Amino acid sequence: MDARVRGVGTLSKHFRGEITMIAEAAPSEPARQDELTLFLRMPGAPIDNNVCERLLKTAIRHRDNSLFYKTLNGAKAGDFFMSVIQTCRLNGKDPFHYLTTIRRYLKLVSINPAIWMPWNYQATAAGVGPP
Repeated sequence: MDARVRGVGTLSKHFRGEITMIAEAAPSEPARQDELTLFLRMPGAPIDNNVCERLLKTAIRHRDNSLFYKTLNGAKAGDFFMSVIQTCRLNGKDPFHYLTTIRRYLKLVSINPAIWMPWNYQATAAGVGPP
């Protein structure tokens, strides 16, 4: 086994194949070996980047669909809503519920928008009562 692979510490046999593939993929850059294998030494680090891949897929789909907006203002509105929807999803909130709540409390939202962000709007709405 390559010295670079032996140097990553004790790992289960399951990961030895992946480590060897990483070591073989970047033999010309031993200086970056520590960076490329950091996830092996950091407890709890994900072994993949599926979360990032999913976010990029949504953004790419939006970019492809935005070619069909009729006006620049329509494209800006689409960008705004994509950003709001993704922010809701990242915070574990239902985008439809968030947008309907914001619409319901529009006057209060315009006074202090910071307390109506996707991560705190439910507590704010519960505190102010029905509109």
